[in-house]
Amino acid sequence: SETGKQNWWCATYTFVGNTLWMSTVLVLLPLTLDRFIAVVFPLHYKTFMTTTRCKILVAMTWSPLLVILVYDTVMLSGGAKMIYQPQYHRCIFQIDRSWKKT
Repeated sequence: SETGKQNWWCATYTFVGNTLWMSTVLVLLPLTLDRFIAVVFPLHYKTFMTTTRCKILVAMTWSPLLVILVYDTVMLSGGAKMIYQPQYHRCIFQIDRSWKKT
């Protein structure tokens, strides 16, 4: 149905959009830190930015993104769904609360 296609498009659009903006921000953070250290402490740069510290920075950069991607995947495959509202031209995130006791 047309509504099913629109809801699928909302879920895909939201997932890809979140992935792109999170990865952009998370990649710029260690890059900025690296350049800051290189400019402010140029003589100590090689002793401070070791291979191990660079690997830690990379791990700290991508770990939150992976956690958020797994969370989005679990939420969209479980009790949550994206619904398209044509009158407002927007997607909303709806959580199924049928499991909650009243």
